[in-house]
Amino acid sequence: MSIQPKRIGIDARFYGPLGKGLGRYTQEIVDRIIASDQTNEYVIFLGPENFDGLQTSNPRVKKVLVTVRWYTLAEQFLMPYYIWKEKLDLVHLPHFNAPIFCPIKFIVTIHDLILTKFPTVRATTLGPIKYKLKNLLYKIVIWNAVHRSKKIITVSEFTKHDIVNYFKADPKKIIVTYEGVADFGDANASHHDDVETLQCNVSTKKKIRPRYAREESENSAQRFSVQ
Repeated sequence: MSIQPKRIGIDARFYGPLGKGLGRYTQEIVDRIIASDQTNEYVIFLGPENFDGLQTSNPRVKKVLVTVRWYTLAEQFLMPYYIWKEKLDLVHLPHFNAPIFCPIKFIVTIHDLILTKFPTVRATTLGPIKYKLKNLLYKIVIWNAVHRSKKIITVSEFTKHDIVNYFKADPKKIIVTYEGVADFGDANASHHDDVETLQCNVSTKKKIRPRYAREESENSAQRFSVQ
């Protein structure tokens, strides 16, 4: 019996340089999955700033423009509508800010629990009352993301342990997927130059003797080189 194609959504409002680290993470997921999956259909939600940044001729990929900023009340009420409108089977939300009223099954990526473990008013320009309200909303949103999601993707065993410990989440639903390294070309051809650069960086930043800098940089190069 053949498997029926699914219609899968990805919230890619962070896509590209706009979203910094989260943007790179989202971009790698989107670019690689639409290039490798020859079965399912994908709906990619993008904002006005990065809509043109995703270029694809894949007929199984649909881009949807949404004018909803992340970390806002609007996203909690409007994103569920966009998701529902596209008649999706599943949606991947690559950050904790999953809509509380998400109308379908979803998976979520939780990178860390810094805001849960180290809440502080010193990290915001908001006044104390607004900060407390925003922090309360954060707690509700991330609790919802942890407990309503079908699967949780996280980037380390350490964060998985935190999620289980802080939210009493089922460890069986948490999948650790380590972050990879982008393909920057022939790693072997420039391996020697990369090692020399790492040696220089390690010596300068960590202020350690060249011998130990060389050992550490070689270990780093081995971990990140493309085989």
